[in-house]
Amino acid sequence: MGKLQITFDQSGKKKFTFSAVAVTEDLPREKSLVELYKAYQQLVKEVNLLEQYPRFILPDGLEYANSLSCKPCHEYEYQQWGTRAHSKAYETLEKIGSQFDPECVICHVVGLEYETGFISGEETADLKNVGCENCHGPGSEHNATLGKAETAEPKSQCVDCHTPEHNADYQGNEQLYLEKIVHWKEPNTPGNVKE
Repeated sequence: MGKLQITFDQSGKKKFTFSAVAVTEDLPREKSLVELYKAYQQLVKEVNLLEQYPRFILPDGLEYANSLSCKPCHEYEYQQWGTRAHSKAYETLEKIGSQFDPECVICHVVGLEYETGFISGEETADLKNVGCENCHGPGSEHNATLGKAETAEPKSQCVDCHTPEHNADYQGNEQLYLEKIVHWKEPNTPGNVKE
């Protein structure tokens, strides 16, 4: 957000000063803007904008499977993911009433922009939140081959969602954020045991 300040010197000449204002939780709320945003949220919901979002077909017949489908082979990782903020990303939208706005939802669910991805909280509840397939790609083929097939594109990058507009403190602190999503290897799996 920007702040434009107009001042006048002693001769009456105008001086314009522009400064950036970070939009943070402690920014005072302007009632008229809050009401305007609520009206926007209601309109987005009424016109069913989320379900009208354009969706592409995934390549090679791939489909999103959901994070729970990863659990049988990656139980430890699944349990660890469940304790992190990404596993509750959709709830943050529900708390502020933005769960019907595609501009917000796209970063809080799996595969909104694809045919087999998230459609709505009711219809595809298993694809809520930032899950395994956001970063690793659609899991249908990987699951069907019991892990022999690698996951494939499309895969998201952190910076697809963690932009200055969405996370003002992400840039320059990438390593701190990455530590929150480290991949947890189960301590006693065969690949982690030294012989």
